[in-house]
Amino acid sequence: MAETTLLEIHDLAKYFEVGRSLFKKKQNLYAVDGVSLYVRKGETLALVGESGCGKSTTGRLILNLEQPTAGSIFYRGKDLAGYSAADWKLYRQGVQVVFQDSHSSLNPRKTIRHILTAAMFSSGTIPRNKAQDAEERARALLSEVGLRPAEVFLAKYPNELSGGQRQRIGIARALSTNPDLIVADEPVSSLDVSVKAQVLNLLDTLQKEKGVAFLFISHELSVVRSIADRVAVMYLGKVVESGPVAEVFDAKVHPYTEALISATPIPDPDTTRNKKRIVLPGGVPSPMDPPKGCPFHPRCFRAESKCATEVPPTVEVAPGHHAACHFAEERFSSYESMT
Repeated sequence: MAETTLLEIHDLAKYFEVGRSLFKKKQNLYAVDGVSLYVRKGETLALVGESGCGKSTTGRLILNLEQPTAGSIFYRGKDLAGYSAADWKLYRQGVQVVFQDSHSSLNPRKTIRHILTAAMFSSGTIPRNKAQDAEERARALLSEVGLRPAEVFLAKYPNELSGGQRQRIGIARALSTNPDLIVADEPVSSLDVSVKAQVLNLLDTLQKEKGVAFLFISHELSVVRSIADRVAVMYLGKVVESGPVAEVFDAKVHPYTEALISATPIPDPDTTRNKKRIVLPGGVPSPMDPPKGCPFHPRCFRAESKCATEVPPTVEVAPGHHAACHFAEERFSSYESMT
């Protein structure tokens, strides 16, 4: 592994048993099915796709909130499967999370002072016998995320804050352990446009100042294009395309990526009016009974006969740009000929 790689996952899978009873055999729900990704120091990797594609489950596996069915997760070159108690303590300091729902992720019975200092104590960042140091750190964190005066916000409860302010508290809590990677699971999806922009600007500033890396899970491609360095597109538990964000958005090697991007709103009425949107037929297949061959072939507007029977290999069409499509190289060559 490269020295700059913080986190790397190989063939990660998570299957949930469903439908088991006295008269019915169990079935597997393939939430994550053979995902391989990496995140480098100080970069933002976006994980995108429709609801139910497995992106949030991937985040939960990385955070050890779910146990993988198969595959490996490496942090700083070491497999999580061989972690000791001391290793897990360091991992929880180094890898933090910002949840989507800022309301339910903060304890309504605790003050902001308690929420922030408890994170430092439980992670071992600051010993419990140094409460004054923890409070000073909490004040500094509130100032960093733009909540001033800090003393006023320390005394407040989550229900006294707006959605944007609560999300800033979630970011401050994630930063309290001095992490080098933050898993941000739809961190701005529930916010209105103006507050969303403020929170995104905050994340960008913090990344530049602290060098923290982000795994940014989102379904909003317009947001992803503006903040991510690389992007991975998921469909039915699998990564179908990944690479530098500008190249993936422009080349659109996989048909599913092309369809997703065609549905992305553009803040220009003339461009939107003339934009051709690709409408996919049918719905996403059941993850309990995924299609044979390419998982996208039942809805693909470019599918051919072999797509229904042969699983496409993941090929590298350009440095760092991969796609799981039988015609990936052909499509990328067509894109290059037009540029």
